[in-house]
Amino acid sequence: MKLALKILLPILLIAGAIFGGKKLISMKAPPEKREIKEAIPTVKVIRLSADTHRPEVRSYGTVQSFDEARLTPELSAKIVWISDAFRVGKEVSMGEELVRLEKRDFEIALEQQQASVSEIQRQLEEEKVRSQQAADDWVVSGRKLEDASDFRLRKPQLAALEAQLKSAEAGIDQAKLNLGRTTIRSPFDAKVLTRTANLGELATPQANLGTLTSTTKAEIRLPLTLEQIDRIGSDLSAAALQTSNLEVKLSLPDHDGSRSAKVVRLDPTIDARNQVRYLIAEIDSPFKSSPFPLPIGTFVNASFEGRPLENSLRFPESALVEDRYVWTLKADNTLGRLELERLATEDGDVIARPETTLSGPIDVVTRPLTTFRPGNPVQLEEGSKESSTEDSETPAAPSES
Repeated sequence: MKLALKILLPILLIAGAIFGGKKLISMKAPPEKREIKEAIPTVKVIRLSADTHRPEVRSYGTVQSFDEARLTPELSAKIVWISDAFRVGKEVSMGEELVRLEKRDFEIALEQQQASVSEIQRQLEEEKVRSQQAADDWVVSGRKLEDASDFRLRKPQLAALEAQLKSAEAGIDQAKLNLGRTTIRSPFDAKVLTRTANLGELATPQANLGTLTSTTKAEIRLPLTLEQIDRIGSDLSAAALQTSNLEVKLSLPDHDGSRSAKVVRLDPTIDARNQVRYLIAEIDSPFKSSPFPLPIGTFVNASFEGRPLENSLRFPESALVEDRYVWTLKADNTLGRLELERLATEDGDVIARPETTLSGPIDVVTRPLTTFRPGNPVQLEEGSKESSTEDSETPAAPSES
């Protein structure tokens, strides 16, 4: 009996638990059905109207010397004097004396050449007398002067002395020229970049005594792509640049304001490494302190005024999708898609031209989602509408694609 209870009791307990569980499940209320609402995205828009924009064309470059001279003597002599102005960083004027070389050897050479000229002149005068005497003797002998040979009349001797005199006089000119070369002067208004000359040293031909750069002008080479050159919209031929006043504004990151430079020529070649061409601009008085100086080697930013882009829109680059269209908000708060042609980029904004003519202002979504589709409903973020114009008309319905 006890054995039967041990076997049946667990079975009865398990069966009771199963029955009670099924009873509780059957008594549970069915779950309440809730209606799933479709999520409508909230957007921020900017109101735009087609207008004429003139974005800048930007480049950069390094200031280079317009004229740069390495001072080299044309003869060998000891340096006996150096100007106080011939120091790195100082300015010198055109024709100003910078270095003097020992000139005594060249003064002696000039005196010797002058003595040689005097001697040849004496010989020439004597030869003229001899020539005249020979002619007189020939006539006295009863013969015709035209029958006399040149040698008899001493014409070759006379011509040789005249040639020697010209050579000696040229020697005087050369001696004076060498004497003048003992003084080395500035070839133009300049600033001293380097100086290697020292008192007492022997200056020799082709030895560099220092380097000067012009203070009147400087140059800058500005790389531009072919698309940027097209956006400038000016005639860049050599003849046109001579008469035009195409200007470029130069600026520095750490200075306010800008300086103007005039474009004077276009490099005739294209750089094979990056397919750019170079515009060369001239800067007047580069070391002038107002608004800021532009020493040789200064890296500057450059900007040109681009040609006008008519019937175009300007908006944040974040609004442009796949570089070819934007999402617009229509009057019924649904999305439309406007196809565009991208024209330029400036300061984080895109300037683009709609493929269709707009009849009025449009509202462009500034930060579109990847899930957007034409006709999708959206809701406008409170106080989010910005306007790029003063136009408050009802936005035009853009074409959909």
